[in-house]
Amino acid sequence: ESVRTAEIGFTTTGQRDSQEPREVLAEALMLTGDENVVNIHAIVQYRVRDAGDYVFNIVRPDDALKSAAEVALRGIVGRNTIDYVLVEARTAVENQTQEFLQTLMNSYNSGILVLRVTLQEVDAPAEVREAFQDVVRAREDRERLEREAEGYAADIVPRARGEKAKQIQEATAYKEQ
Repeated sequence: ESVRTAEIGFTTTGQRDSQEPREVLAEALMLTGDENVVNIHAIVQYRVRDAGDYVFNIVRPDDALKSAAEVALRGIVGRNTIDYVLVEARTAVENQTQEFLQTLMNSYNSGILVLRVTLQEVDAPAEVREAFQDVVRAREDRERLEREAEGYAADIVPRARGEKAKQIQEATAYKEQ
């Protein structure tokens, strides 16, 4: 009944001197559907649903779960764009990965129930992180400016229509006078 964890992209076990997690680049770096590289750290929480299956159907089931979790995460990340993974739908990536991982573990008759997949860190690799942050800031600036322009248009257009109607009425009154 105990909840166990598997770490993908980093490790905190076996460290004596530091509480900081150590990155495992071979697991952390993943290719997105639009051929960008993203650095992901994830935690998988699971428990043993069937002890017999857990013990007898798979050699080293915890290692099998970790490998399957990496496969599931790479599969989901590989189907989506970097913007989707980094910005738009973190929760969706977590849910899709959990479903895919559970399907894999069921097909292995592993006796493992995946409780949750949590993305700890999702970022561009350190070498290009600043460039990606610039892109995100530029996108946010564009969206802000679009909202400001829409607000300005929502303010100015009705005023112009009112001014137009006023001038037409004044011209009609002048004509009749």
